[in-house]
Amino acid sequence: MSYIVKHLAQDCVEFLPVIIPPLMILIKSNDQDLIFDLYQCLYAIIASVPASINKFSDIIFETINEVIVTQSIQVLELIKLLNINCKEMLTTDMFLLLPKVLQLVEYKRAHDVQVAIKAVNTIGDFQISILSNYLYIIIPMLLRICSNGVSTDEIKLNIEVLKTIDTLKNCQTFREHMGQIIHSLLQVMETHISQIPYLSQILELITNIAEKLTIDFAPYIPLIQKAIRRNKLTFERFDV
Repeated sequence: MSYIVKHLAQDCVEFLPVIIPPLMILIKSNDQDLIFDLYQCLYAIIASVPASINKFSDIIFETINEVIVTQSIQVLELIKLLNINCKEMLTTDMFLLLPKVLQLVEYKRAHDVQVAIKAVNTIGDFQISILSNYLYIIIPMLLRICSNGVSTDEIKLNIEVLKTIDTLKNCQTFREHMGQIIHSLLQVMETHISQIPYLSQILELITNIAEKLTIDFAPYIPLIQKAIRRNKLTFERFDV
């Protein structure tokens, strides 16, 4: 069916009322033999006729909320496509959906790190205006995650968390969280001193934030310089 949708392109719009509702019912059935093809069809619809998706937002987001835990990878890819193709039309729906993605990160990080990584990456796909409203939840959660974990998979997740925090620096309310972010990252440096790639990513993030905030970052420079010297670290982009 995804081939047919792609082939018809705009001509498939008139058939959407008889395609999307049954498609959502089948996705909810969680039939593992059908899941891949069902999502490929839905992805094709969103890519081909994004302007028509708003009419079906209620049933699509109801389905997302119902299956986000059991079909996490597919749903996260769906959210990414919606953010790319339809975010201006679906702002309210996406605003309500972001907390679900945050909950998925918390739930999956102890059971399925790969899903948690994809969920963390998906956070950065949301509109800056939506992210700004949720920073008071997002920042503490991400800092809590990157403060823990020593296994290889956990460090991989932590590095993706740092990259996501980097994307959040463009939010209007980011400056309000600077003290919390810097002090948490310095504590992480002290407790993960043997994890060199992880430490490099932390310093990369700190440097990017410094370049973004310029003069507002100045009060934190002595703290960071002291931590770098104490732990005998080197990082070319942060001149100490």
